[in-house]
Amino acid sequence: MSKDVDFVKTHVVSGKPAKLLAVRIGNSPNSELLELFGRYLDEIVAAFAAADYIELHRTLLVIHSTQAD
Repeated sequence: MSKDVDFVKTHVVSGKPAKLLAVRIGNSPNSELLELFGRYLDEIVAAFAAADYIELHRTLLVIHSTQAD
C-alpha cells in the first residue's frame, strides 16, 4: 500500500511489488483513511484475486486488470 507514485511506476515496469494498493485521497486524517478501508475492505480483498494494482479514491476503487487470463 502506498501513496507514492514511484511505487506505481516500479510496479508497472517491473511487476514489483507483486500487488499494489495505491491510496489516492491526498492529505487526510487517519480517521478518514480508516473509514475508507472499512468501507472498501471486502472489495479490495476480492479485487486482488483478479488484479495486481488497485487505486483507492474517496468515492471509488479503480481496479487495473494486469494479470493474464
